[in-house]
Amino acid sequence: MPSRTIRDTVLDSERYHACPVESRLLFLELLLCADDYALVPIGEVFLRRHTTACEGKTTAQIAGFLTPLMEHDLIRPYTSERGGRFAFIPRFDNRPRALKPKWPLP
Repeated sequence: MPSRTIRDTVLDSERYHACPVESRLLFLELLLCADDYALVPIGEVFLRRHTTACEGKTTAQIAGFLTPLMEHDLIRPYTSERGGRFAFIPRFDNRPRALKPKWPLP
C-alpha cells in the first residue's frame, strides 16, 4: 500500500476547497514553512516576510486569510510561552527527521 501524502489527506479534501482562494494559497505556503512536527509561525511579520499571500496585506486581511483555515481545522493556532503566535497543522502526516521541533510546541 503506498504511503499517504499531504495531497491525499488535505489538498483534495472538502475542508481545503471550502476556503477562499487566498486562504488556500496561504495554507500551501504554510506547509512549505512548517517544520517536521507540523509547527509554523503565524505572526504577522513572519507571514508578510515568508508568504506571498500576506505580502503587503493589512492586519485585518491577514486575519481574514487565517480565519477560514482555523474554522475548517486546517491549522490550530496557539501562543508560545514567550508570546509568539504559531499554528499546528493537523493531518500533516510527515515523519519527523529532526530530534526536536524548530518552533515552540503548543
